[in-house]
Amino acid sequence: MRIMVDNLAVDIDNRSVSRGDEEITLTAKEYEVLKYLALHKDKIVSRAELLEHVWDCDYDCFSNVVDVYIRFLRAKIDDGHTKKLIKTFRRQGYSLTA
Repeated sequence: MRIMVDNLAVDIDNRSVSRGDEEITLTAKEYEVLKYLALHKDKIVSRAELLEHVWDCDYDCFSNVVDVYIRFLRAKIDDGHTKKLIKTFRRQGYSLTA
């Protein structure tokens, strides 16, 4: 399965990610966060939901780990591009949106 968000391609079967013609190398955890956001594209995903599904723990588990990984993903996916795909919704969560 391949999920497209604008020119970002998340290939679930091959565990690969590219934006335009550029291959993007992600760590295992970065990939899992991005995959979850891609599977729920255009929807707001809360920090608690990401912690539950990616880290398999309650919200108290790691207070800012989601924010840190979102920052890593932005550096690899959005930096250098005019159109930013990872959006923050204050007090709600994150969304992968074209």
